[in-house]
Amino acid sequence: MKKKLILLIILLTFLMISCKTVEPIKELEIPTFEQVRPTKPKLEKIESINDIELINNYNKLVHYTLKLESFIQSQNLYIKKINDIIK
Repeated sequence: MKKKLILLIILLTFLMISCKTVEPIKELEIPTFEQVRPTKPKLEKIESINDIELINNYNKLVHYTLKLESFIQSQNLYIKKINDIIK
């Protein structure tokens, strides 16, 4: 019984000595997705009823809307991937 106890103490001592401390894991810094948000278009001032100005403004708004929709879809995928990685 004493031999087993001594062996157990020696074994535990070796285990304690062989342990080393590990630095804590750094927190993940997740970059914000806002850096790639499309910028709002600058619309032309409409001074008179002019089809060209209206069409230009309309085209700018349509392209901005398409870019914004693509941005939102990509952002949702990005958030989903981040959540999958963290879990």
